Amino acid sequence: MNPKEILAKSLKKEREKLGLSLKEVTAKMGYPHYQTLGSIETGDREIKAWELAKLAKIYGRDIDYFLAGKESHEESKILWRSPGDSSEKNEIRIKFISFCRNYRHLQLILNEKEDSEQQLLYQIHKTRLLKGDAFQYIAGMAKRISSDLCLGSRPGCALSKILEEKAGIKVIFMPLPQGLSAATTKGDFGMAILINSNDAPWRQNFDLAHEYFHVLTWDLFSTDEVYRETSPKKKNRIEQLADVFASALLLPEEELRKEIGLRRRGKIIDYLSLTEIAREFDVSMEALLWRLVNIGIMKKEKVTKLLVEGNILNIDKSSRIKKQNVPEVPISPKYISLAIRAYHLGKISKARFAEYIDKEFSAVSSFLKDIGYSENKDYSFEYRIT
Repeated sequence: MNPKEILAKSLKKEREKLGLSLKEVTAKMGYPHYQTLGSIETGDREIKAWELAKLAKIYGRDIDYFLAGKESHEESKILWRSPGDSSEKNEIRIKFISFCRNYRHLQLILNEKEDSEQQLLYQIHKTRLLKGDAFQYIAGMAKRISSDLCLGSRPGCALSKILEEKAGIKVIFMPLPQGLSAATTKGDFGMAILINSNDAPWRQNFDLAHEYFHVLTWDLFSTDEVYRETSPKKKNRIEQLADVFASALLLPEEELRKEIGLRRRGKIIDYLSLTEIAREFDVSMEALLWRLVNIGIMKKEKVTKLLVEGNILNIDKSSRIKKQNVPEVPISPKYISLAIRAYHLGKISKARFAEYIDKEFSAVSSFLKDIGYSENKDYSFEYRIT
């Protein structure tokens, strides 16, 4: 098979893999009829450079992916919080992976460290995660990681920034539809976590810590193991461990006990005091209650009853709803910073910058102004330091 035929076959295979019809891609390309794309996919028509570039963008790929001359490519595996395929997931996947690859490209052209050089590696024993004392093992692991990352007494306040800077994990924020909250992936760009920017900050923090567990155990469990169901209403073992890790990471035991001690009256603590603690650590009331169970301060039966009744969660949501009215997280603060630096240093064009930040070309000036930069100002000057 010659290179032209391999390219045609690869384009067709990618479209079908994403569940896109000829008519859908034809509309995105602006072709007058679907036969044009069909003839490209059969190899009967030469594809133009701009057409390949646009198709690569639609499919969430680099042009080199299709020019490599291979009939098959290794796919980046994504662990979604909820299993199953859908057209919405395919579209989100394309955008997510595209952001990850752009992120890595920006790091390379700005001489940032390789992700592998930044990552803190830990020896985690799968057998220990399957034993009866796994929760204690996970809590100990979370405590050690928190110390290594210098997360401090309130980890939720800067978790995404620290995971990017110290652990080499790309954290991408995107608005996701209802039912989708987070995902984790690994590819030629390194490790990355996707978080729903529509969610409240405390939900984002928990999802981020939960997905970080999947990063740490990426090579230990298969996709089938992660998605294995025990019952419709009960999470499987691995998801339970991820939740325990997230709670332990975000709610350090020593600090949590200190806050409980300041607010308790003998063996009693009121709801408002628990609310204050949840807000201080920037976690949900549910996450706080289960953490109190795990460290022996509250009984599992009591917390289960409270959550089943639902009153405590309804009050929690209604009393904290205003905090959701925060500015939308723009993809990733670090990603945006890298893109701005690359643009102002002349490493990427204005058109490429617009593409990287997912904005129209005409919106670049106002976007930069909104975050404190001027499009026309020269930021290339340097200072001598000692």
